[in-house]
Amino acid sequence: MKLYLAVPRQASQAASQTVTRPAQTRDWIARLPLLNPRESLVQIHGALWGVNRTALKSAQRLKLLDMYRSPLGVIRRQVETRLTRGAAPLPDGDLSIAESYRDCCVEMAYGYKSVILEIARTMKRRQLEELRLSMAGAIFHLEQVIYACALYRQAPPEGVWLEVHTIYQYAKELGIAETPIKDPAAGARIPSSVSLAYRRTLLFGLSDPFHQSIPVMGRLLDFLVRHAQDATLRRFTRPPTERCQFVIDPLSDYPARAFVKQQDARPPQNALLLDTVNLTRNAHDQLKRLTMAEQVDVQLDDEFQDELGRKLLEEVVYAWGRIPRRDEERAPVGENAVEAMIGIDAVNWCLNGEKPFEVSAADHADHVSTTGTFQLHQVRRQPTRLEKVGCQIVDRADSGLRLAIGYSAAAVGSLRVGDIMGCRTKSGAWRPGLIRWIRCEDDTIQLGVKLLRESTRPVAVKPVSTEREEPFREGLALFPENGDSSPIQVTTPPGVYHPQRNLFVDDGTRLLMTRTGALIERSPTVEWFECELINL
Repeated sequence: MKLYLAVPRQASQAASQTVTRPAQTRDWIARLPLLNPRESLVQIHGALWGVNRTALKSAQRLKLLDMYRSPLGVIRRQVETRLTRGAAPLPDGDLSIAESYRDCCVEMAYGYKSVILEIARTMKRRQLEELRLSMAGAIFHLEQVIYACALYRQAPPEGVWLEVHTIYQYAKELGIAETPIKDPAAGARIPSSVSLAYRRTLLFGLSDPFHQSIPVMGRLLDFLVRHAQDATLRRFTRPPTERCQFVIDPLSDYPARAFVKQQDARPPQNALLLDTVNLTRNAHDQLKRLTMAEQVDVQLDDEFQDELGRKLLEEVVYAWGRIPRRDEERAPVGENAVEAMIGIDAVNWCLNGEKPFEVSAADHADHVSTTGTFQLHQVRRQPTRLEKVGCQIVDRADSGLRLAIGYSAAAVGSLRVGDIMGCRTKSGAWRPGLIRWIRCEDDTIQLGVKLLRESTRPVAVKPVSTEREEPFREGLALFPENGDSSPIQVTTPPGVYHPQRNLFVDDGTRLLMTRTGALIERSPTVEWFECELINL
């Protein structure tokens, strides 16, 4: 089979700052400030970036990657300890650590995928052990990329799941998927076979990590290290029951979907079936023992002897043991279809009649300066390209929506808890909302969106400054209705709000001077606060 794996371009000569000799790398790693995870991650990422863009022999590249596995394992434990003390969304300091860890895992996966491609071109028998280790290492670090994205509620990069499936399928074709790997590096936690690495990653993806608390996610990975071998994997055959059965499409960009008997008459080509019956039964037995322990002296495993262990067992029993059901009362697809755009600049553009916002003030010719933060789209004064995401309404209420977005569409841009998005049904108008939670469900990423008031309007905002002229930035505002003395509510990109700061707010017809009041909510992507009007 052909291997389609994303790797960076490699130059024949290393950059001046890149260390590619194992002895020098070992000395360099020994000087890393491992007690400072943020600084260590930045340095490791820079070193891996240079190594992955330099042409090296597979044996040399593997030696270098093995050296980086141990410090990354140490740092990962520190990152887990630090991040699991809090809840999502993470504060800015912890968010940068999670992003740095994700970037290092991406580079580690690049390195192992480069080795896979290099050995696949020559396919010498003496290199099969290196190939198995590289496959398990690549899957393991792709799993860590998904884990790091789940920490701060960002959709995984496009193509991650497709690469995980591809690597396993190639190992299976060569007959080395179940072969044990000899002596993996201590502390790196790379599984002992390609098949085990694949099952662990699938189970983590099916455990709904985007909707789990951060402490549960960390405990879940430990649980899978001990118990993932209880799940079985085989070619797709119609199982006698729907419970604990998951169909894997090797050409898809999502982990798997729950088997539904009525829908799987024709499974995807080369489909696999993941059976979690034994795994779920063992977790359920542990949960029953926890319940019995209140009256009877029952010997329990140490990993479950706290409230977090109980929560973990409840979550995995639900995630891996549920019976999928088809909802026959859902409305037709056309009535549930939604167009969505993510980001403050896109929502401003949507609510402004799908055109760039222009300020009313004649002395501000620059009009609105876009943030350029979001990858999904970029609004310009004369936009040449605007991308909308197709969604489906799964559930709706007066105050919000539950939307489902395909993995490939969602991963184009940054989806995070706290993001602002615009939604429009086929027959309705654009409506702004805030993402409150993100979860993965079968082959989709689902969003819980709190809708903002329909009277929310597009505005342009900039600080009042006598030192330097700043450009306007896109924003949204909810103005009080006639006779209402409540303050104006303004939503802007990050960095605008400071307590008691004077701001210009332009709604397209008038320029207002306001002073900031209470901060309602702050996320990595938006600030939502109150303003009071200042009479000029």
